[in-house]
Amino acid sequence: MSARKKPVPCPDCGSKKLRLPICMGGVWVECLDCHKSGPMHSSPERAVAAWNREAIHPKGKAE
Repeated sequence: MSARKKPVPCPDCGSKKLRLPICMGGVWVECLDCHKSGPMHSSPERAVAAWNREAIHPKGKAE
């Protein structure tokens, strides 16, 4: 299994100040500057992967 990837900077504000809170059996990525949150997942690896996908391909933004 590969090493866990790190979350990319926040897609909204560009901050690298991120945390992975855990609550009620779920974990997500949260920006400490603008408070954007990624979706809740069952593992840190899945939460980071979802965050990174959103940062690379944001919803509702034209390319």
